[in-house]
Amino acid sequence: MNMRFFQNLYILALLCILPLTGLANELSVKPENGQKPIIKPKKKPVQIEADRITGYYKQEIEATGDAVLHHGDNVLTADRMKYYQQTEDTEVEGNVRLERLKDTLKGAQLQLNLKTEEGYLTEPRYLMKKGKGRGAGDMLLFEGKDNYRLKEAHYTTCPEGDNGWHIRAKELEIDNKNEVGTARHVSVVFKDTPILYSPWIDFSYSGKRKSGMLAPVAGYNVRTGFDIALPFYLNIAPNIDATIAPRIMT
Repeated sequence: MNMRFFQNLYILALLCILPLTGLANELSVKPENGQKPIIKPKKKPVQIEADRITGYYKQEIEATGDAVLHHGDNVLTADRMKYYQQTEDTEVEGNVRLERLKDTLKGAQLQLNLKTEEGYLTEPRYLMKKGKGRGAGDMLLFEGKDNYRLKEAHYTTCPEGDNGWHIRAKELEIDNKNEVGTARHVSVVFKDTPILYSPWIDFSYSGKRKSGMLAPVAGYNVRTGFDIALPFYLNIAPNIDATIAPRIMT
């Protein structure tokens, strides 16, 4: 009888220890060989609103009618959109508008991966929130976080509806991290007339100190006739700068 008692006591103790051992193994996060633990970042939550939403669980969602997608600080609106949950790809069309921290992009059709921020936008129009630069192009290519490139683009700081001057470029790259634009095969156009060509220029669109071209200054008076200046800013040192402005007077 004493032997049976000790056997039962042993089994009871074993049953009590096993769950604690399993729990300890489950909570232990100390890696082997002294390596630091690796924590995988979680996906940013995606929230979709629309007049009508259909789809397949954990596969794809289709939203139609005033569709709105929230992803981090970005808000995407359109007539229709598809979101693929596994790959984080989006397919969007109709009155596309992408509102971001530093700019607003509009177009006809968008394909964008929310994770890699790669894709394209057709018939793009863009507005910089710093410096009020704006423009359009034939195609916009997203090339990762904070970077995109426009084909057959133009850029101006004139108010909406006024394109008194603008630059026309075969290719325009926007770096939102450094707030810099880089244009290739560029024409400076005033009142629909090209007045200057350059194979390459770069400029700060936010007003930060940086060597480069400034907006042309144009006017007309009886003494000089048609008068235009093309200022170029030189950021020589933190406490020294200069502006050189070739001037044409008719």
